[in-house]
Amino acid sequence: LLADAKFDVWGKLLSPDYAQAFALAENSAFSTGDGSGHPQGITVGGTSAGTTVSATTITADEVMDCFYALDYRHQPKAKWMAANSTIKILRKLKDDNNQYLWAPGFAGEPPTILGQPLIKNDDMPAATAGLKPLICGNFDYFWIFDRQEMELQRLVELYAGNGQVGFLADKRFDSHVMLSTAFY
Repeated sequence: LLADAKFDVWGKLLSPDYAQAFALAENSAFSTGDGSGHPQGITVGGTSAGTTVSATTITADEVMDCFYALDYRHQPKAKWMAANSTIKILRKLKDDNNQYLWAPGFAGEPPTILGQPLIKNDDMPAATAGLKPLICGNFDYFWIFDRQEMELQRLVELYAGNGQVGFLADKRFDSHVMLSTAFY
């Protein structure tokens, strides 16, 4: 393909694939990275971030507890983050007056829970006992660092015996919760 292509194989074909692969890896690391030789994910760096008591459900009381456990100074700028499977559970939650906690977005606005926007992130853990499927916090205190842009190395000699060319891409990035009390 490289020898016969009449177009920029890297720019039109490979670069978008590499960029998507890096974006998926970054999102996973930013969500659940352990911070030990890897970026610190938001579920690791937050104070204690809503752990569920059941392996299959989240209660309305747990959602309320999560929001009101957050320091009052961070509540006005708070956002929720959860995986699609957790959002499905959240959409069904009702308060004591049989009113849904969920409020759909209007005119391009994101949906809200208790008046705060919700971010969908399927790299967040599912609602399983002991894990953190729901984060509430002020994301101003979650910092992402791009240490270097994606670099590409063309490996001609390594695969020359097979008449192939290899590509090796590298990118350095990091993330860290700068203030653990800004998340629950």
